[in-house]
Amino acid sequence: MKNSDYLQYTDVKKIIESNALHYLICIGQRSNGKSYACKELALRNAVKGEQFCYLRRHKEDIQDYMILEYFADMLVPDKKGRNAIQRITKDKYNAIAVYRKAIYFAVADEEKNLRGDVIGYAHALSGLEGLKSRQFPNVTLVLFEEFIATNLYLFEEPNKLQQYTSTIFRQRTGCVIMIGNTISRIVPYFSEWGLDNIPQQQQSTVDVYKFHTGDADQITETRIGVFLCGSIKHNSGMFFGQSAKMIVGGQWDRSEQPRPDKDVDTYRKLYTAVFKFSDKAVYLMTLLQDFKDSSLVFWYVEPKTTEIQPDTRVICPKFNPSPLWSVDFLPITERERIAWELFRQNKICYSDNLTGTEFQRCVSQLHKK
Repeated sequence: MKNSDYLQYTDVKKIIESNALHYLICIGQRSNGKSYACKELALRNAVKGEQFCYLRRHKEDIQDYMILEYFADMLVPDKKGRNAIQRITKDKYNAIAVYRKAIYFAVADEEKNLRGDVIGYAHALSGLEGLKSRQFPNVTLVLFEEFIATNLYLFEEPNKLQQYTSTIFRQRTGCVIMIGNTISRIVPYFSEWGLDNIPQQQQSTVDVYKFHTGDADQITETRIGVFLCGSIKHNSGMFFGQSAKMIVGGQWDRSEQPRPDKDVDTYRKLYTAVFKFSDKAVYLMTLLQDFKDSSLVFWYVEPKTTEIQPDTRVICPKFNPSPLWSVDFLPITERERIAWELFRQNKICYSDNLTGTEFQRCVSQLHKK
């Protein structure tokens, strides 16, 4: 595989500068060069005196040895025996050093390990309180790695990221690059920021969303770019089935889910409810019964694409005073108690694999709040 097949730092730089972005959300398949390109951009900026921040969600992910591991691919020598650090710094440095969460260019050999000036810092979003009094006047770029979580996000995480950004940049303008794999479309940033087109966005495209804050006298524009990286069609032979479609092909991750044995219109509809986890994650749940065998009863879940009507039973984590709304799958009638018991027994089928995968993630996050 040629290096030109992977995402380049020049691509990232062009996307940011040509669209005047404050945030770049960079998502796609694993191992297509996203992280490498963004790191290289940060290090090339560092040669010019600009610092960066390496951001992760949890403190456990920014231990010094883990930060060094993050930059390990920049130390792999090429055919001429020079690594990326040497090429970027014109042989002034050949390594990265980390000390108390500060990141340095360094000279490392058998006899010495000398640190140069600080080029960056490692922070955890969960440790925001400890940063508010600090100053970072030379930071122009933030790399937020693995912002798409496989499990639980921080409470009000999109708001926390903006607070962190305010701490880093103060009244200055910089750029936050958010890097993630196509693990799940159920992401609080997508719904909170109204990034509506991400589920339908085509690979190798950039969508720019513009947000305006302030009054008529002074309006500030925030520009968020979403770059869905193109796939690199290579497979080591280690990946197969649905996992290969996500890891190799860049498709959104989904697992195999049960589906009805026949068309849902051939079943009797006993009960309906709506599960609204967020504005972009709304599902219609229908309790179905087989006409020929009344003992065969199960829930059928599909995306809801129409408006929720006033007399609809709704499960939603956000408060609503209606007696038909509840924050969890809590029964409001005896009939519903029996229905939710089937739900707890996992008597559920789905319209498709992606719906089932994302519905289960929403339910899991609901119960961890």
